[in-house]
Amino acid sequence: VQSFILKEYNLLEDQVLEKRGILNFVREGLAGKPIKVPAIYYNPAELGKKEGRGRWVESMMTPIRDQNGNVQEVVLIHTDVTEKVESERALK
Repeated sequence: VQSFILKEYNLLEDQVLEKRGILNFVREGLAGKPIKVPAIYYNPAELGKKEGRGRWVESMMTPIRDQNGNVQEVVLIHTDVTEKVESERALK
């Protein structure tokens, strides 16, 4: 399990996510709805980043609520499904 902080990154301003039609899922997740985000191809180079490589990624967003039901945090888990997607495509 990796945990890290991205400086100068705002999930809601990610142009790759916007282009792939994922920001509505993100907004729902941040509003407190448990969300499974469909797999997308995400390539950091599209944001002008030199590090990283393109990968197929699925995501889950789960709210953490306080005793009154208010969203305190949102857990965002990414799963690299590149091998799965590439294998499925190779079988077609």
